[in-house]
Amino acid sequence: MKTRLGDDVIRAEQAQQMGRRITLTDTEIAGFFVEVRERSATFGVRLHAGGRVRVQKLGNFPEMSTEEARALCSARKAEIARTVPAAPPGADAGLVPGMTLERFYADHYLPWYKTYRRNSANVEQLYRSIYRPRFGRRLVGSISRDDLKLLTSEMLADDYAPGSINLTVVVLRSMLRRADDWGVCAVHPSIHKPPNRLPDTRQHERFLSRDEALRLQAELKRRGATPVTLAILFLMYTGARKNEALKAEWRHVNLERREWRIPLSKNGRPRTVILSHAAMGILDQARRYQTETFGEGAAHVSAIFANPHTQRPFHTIFQSWKRIRSAVGLDDLRLHDLRHSYASTLVNAGVSIYEIQKLLGHSNIATTQRYAHLASERLHETVKLVDAGYGRG
Repeated sequence: MKTRLGDDVIRAEQAQQMGRRITLTDTEIAGFFVEVRERSATFGVRLHAGGRVRVQKLGNFPEMSTEEARALCSARKAEIARTVPAAPPGADAGLVPGMTLERFYADHYLPWYKTYRRNSANVEQLYRSIYRPRFGRRLVGSISRDDLKLLTSEMLADDYAPGSINLTVVVLRSMLRRADDWGVCAVHPSIHKPPNRLPDTRQHERFLSRDEALRLQAELKRRGATPVTLAILFLMYTGARKNEALKAEWRHVNLERREWRIPLSKNGRPRTVILSHAAMGILDQARRYQTETFGEGAAHVSAIFANPHTQRPFHTIFQSWKRIRSAVGLDDLRLHDLRHSYASTLVNAGVSIYEIQKLLGHSNIATTQRYAHLASERLHETVKLVDAGYGRG
């Protein structure tokens, strides 16, 4: 979003973020911007040099005021101007002629994304598999809203889920709009209109029943206490996200307090997971496994569920998980569904939605509300009170 940056503008945006982030681009100095989050903000500048853009961090707000950042931005731009040949007469300052999507992505968008976003893997995958084959050689300014509609139709024909299609279109539109916001190149006027999103009625809601949970645990026990089986059990008994568990380290576990601290969660903040008796038992098994496998070297293994071959965290355990779930007839169960099952079990046990929010580490209660309708087992017991009250209990 373009606006004249100021301290009051940043504070007003922070009050509205609620765990999200937004980039504000200054209308006074080209390339000057600020990444605004709920509790912090970072000033930066995009410096054009030799047809490329370098993104540099200027400082953090409020330690650095907007005017201080603006002055530093001007100094950095002046330094570049002294060392880089001036643009030819008549050239539009900042605009790069003949800018293809491939060039914009490689020279501008991806470097920025890696600097200001936690993980670029999803965007890189989207670009490789979808954007590059269709639009890589296209000029950025030629990609219109009609192209987004055609992309939607093609993905529907290829049987992509509506949610995946919506995400693909929204990310591409956002990428194109940043080209315009940054003054790199003009985009097609129709891109500024919001895209038409498909209704997403295929919500994936998969939760373990008690019988399924028992079968899964029996299969894991049959396979023995390995880093993979223990990691899966840990997901079941903590409600953690997959990567949180796979990257868990011993130094972040407080055995006395029965707490596991995650330094950086999905929402960009640290959170603490309360460990149940079963979760503590899983950690005890993981420690015994490492002692037996690595001997004296176990003291130097930081990851709780370390790969025995590398002594480092697993990058993925999907193939092992695929075999395990198939063995118990749960082929449609994802690892992330273990987190949903953790939450639904608590809901059906009568735990308040606010306690579940805290346990799952959701920054917004609206995210946790998705589990509010899952208390069907408990509600079946509750309505029996009406029968009893009317004398038919």
